[in-house]
Amino acid sequence: MTNLYPNSITEKIGRYSPDMLCAIDKDGRFVQVSQACKHLLGYEPHELEGKRYLDVISPEDKAAAMEIAQNVIQGGYTASDIENRYVQKNGKKVWIMWSVTWSEEDQLMLCIARDVTGRKSNSIKANEGEQQYRALFDHHPDLIFSENRAGIVTQVNDSFCRELGCDRDKVLRQPATSFLPADMANVNKMSLQQALLGSTLRYDVTLADQNQELRVFDTVKFPLIENEEIVGAQTILKDITPIVRSYELIEQQAKKLHHMLESITDAFFSLDKDWRFTYVNSVYAAHEGCRKEELLGKNIWEKFPQAVSTVFFRQCKEAASSGLSCHFEETFPHSGTTYRFKIYPSAEGLSVYFTDFTREKKLHEELEKLSLVASHTDNGVIITDAHGVTEWVNEGFTKMTGYTLADIAGKKPGQILAGKETDAATTQQIDQTLKHSIAFTTELVNYKKSGEKFWTSLDITPVYNEAGSVTRFIGIQKDISSRMEARANVLQMTEDLHAQNAALQQFTYIVSHNLRAPVANALGLANLLARLDKNSRAFDTTLTYLEKSITEIDTVLKDVNTILSIRNRQQVLETEQIPLAAILEQAYLLLQETLLDCGGELEVKISNDRTIKANRAYLYSIFYNLLSNAIIYRSPERPLRVQVACHDSPEGGVLISVSDNGMGFDTKQAGQHIFKLYQKFHQEAKGRGFGLFLVKKHVEAMGGTIEVSSQVNVGTSVQIYLP
Repeated sequence: MTNLYPNSITEKIGRYSPDMLCAIDKDGRFVQVSQACKHLLGYEPHELEGKRYLDVISPEDKAAAMEIAQNVIQGGYTASDIENRYVQKNGKKVWIMWSVTWSEEDQLMLCIARDVTGRKSNSIKANEGEQQYRALFDHHPDLIFSENRAGIVTQVNDSFCRELGCDRDKVLRQPATSFLPADMANVNKMSLQQALLGSTLRYDVTLADQNQELRVFDTVKFPLIENEEIVGAQTILKDITPIVRSYELIEQQAKKLHHMLESITDAFFSLDKDWRFTYVNSVYAAHEGCRKEELLGKNIWEKFPQAVSTVFFRQCKEAASSGLSCHFEETFPHSGTTYRFKIYPSAEGLSVYFTDFTREKKLHEELEKLSLVASHTDNGVIITDAHGVTEWVNEGFTKMTGYTLADIAGKKPGQILAGKETDAATTQQIDQTLKHSIAFTTELVNYKKSGEKFWTSLDITPVYNEAGSVTRFIGIQKDISSRMEARANVLQMTEDLHAQNAALQQFTYIVSHNLRAPVANALGLANLLARLDKNSRAFDTTLTYLEKSITEIDTVLKDVNTILSIRNRQQVLETEQIPLAAILEQAYLLLQETLLDCGGELEVKISNDRTIKANRAYLYSIFYNLLSNAIIYRSPERPLRVQVACHDSPEGGVLISVSDNGMGFDTKQAGQHIFKLYQKFHQEAKGRGFGLFLVKKHVEAMGGTIEVSSQVNVGTSVQIYLP
């Protein structure tokens, strides 16, 4: 039988390789096993030799493994990348990837195996994430469809097919315009082009459902991004037909009220600074029972001496002297009628409007009718005066917010509903829009009486009188918390998928750029050794180079293992209260000799009683790598000085700083590469460009952040925040 390790070099590879090499006879028993079985399965080689391989395979995978082995033996071929579960000596299950070939000469199966548990776990998690996304997409209550860049439908969810009564197969691979009304085809085309440029658009679409009833959908179209490229767009249609119908009903009542206000013409006249009439309208003239000509040019107080003892007289004098407008009501004794006055001073004198309050009573009756309609909708309805002060809210508003009319009457809604997460810019926009009396729609965060946060869609419409002045505002409030939460979940899922993709690209980079060269070197040197005299100097030199290449491979694999370890532990990271100075002391002791040899000094500004809640191993690694970097990249022009400090952060948590006076580097030139793997800014130094990458991973795994500032030939400072 051929020896599994035919020469000393191959034997070393078998001894130190992280992959397990083994030979298995026809009966399925291990004949020879490499040292890697110790870290893969926990067994010493002699414990496995003579043992059946089925004895260490997980029960659920035995049948498949046996079938593959029989096929390899009978067919005499190679089976690659076989994955199944093995049971370690301690009982833990791990995923192992096998490649096996049948040696006719030796009558043995020759195998190589490696631990792929981490990769398999990531694959399972990615598959679970895809299943979660698919479940969310398919079962989302809103109508959702996706288009590619050409506007062809690539996905539709169940709600889309059910609500519109269409066959999924007839919609897929068809232009989106095939199920949109003609007047919306151009809108969809334009919105798709905007989405492909990176914009998110929102608009309303009216579609006929399966019963041919027209329904209104609040539509959001946003770009779909894969591998940092926009590959299409996704559209979410929220059925807002009940909201629109309620709004239309209220709008009809509001228009009726508006037309009624417009049909009432105020009495108007203007006075100069000598209190003479300069203009009167027909309503005022008719009210006084005279012709306009009988009033123009006459002094108002001489014409109507009885008015000198009224509130109207005093308010006119006050407005003329102060230059401030005023609004008030007064009942005149001679007529018994109550009037509402509006007095506006100007450089020419005063402009006076007044109206009979009897007509205003009719308006209140119309307002009560409007309130009756609003009280039967589940949406929140708010009616305010022209200054935005609440006059009335419906039962839907109370159910939505918990505030009754007694709670909010006489106050502006924003004073009651706004909270710490309410966007200040949005509230400012609302105030400015109200000042300009413009109808508008917005979305913002509000707070219920219980303190619970919720998202609301707010539609505000001004109500005008016949003079064109705003008398009231009507606000329609809709709770859209579930929609905003779904939107946030979709965005979060997109970000998670993007992060997963970025991580995969990083590992591709490692394999492509850091494993390819040493592996190629090792293969070439191994072939060369086979042709060299073992006693020659060339053989020894080649052997040295081969060992160096294998060491490089081992270093990269350890780096990959470290990265995977951090990623796998992020969700279950163990933390404890740790004495910060003691952990720093441990890292310093390991580097003390090197630091002293180069004449360096370490200054510690951390009190002995300072503790933080963190992971002990990660915190030690952070200090060790930052101190090691300071030593490696020290300046040859001056003795190294390193300072480590810690203090409380204003936002809570702690700030840890590690600063040195080393060579430093140009942070602007480094840009986004500061924390990337295998990035070095001083090629002459011995560092691998792994330290800052590892420190950042540790910090982020503990929920912290890290920043680096540096100047060439001045030094580097690392600022770490831990919550």
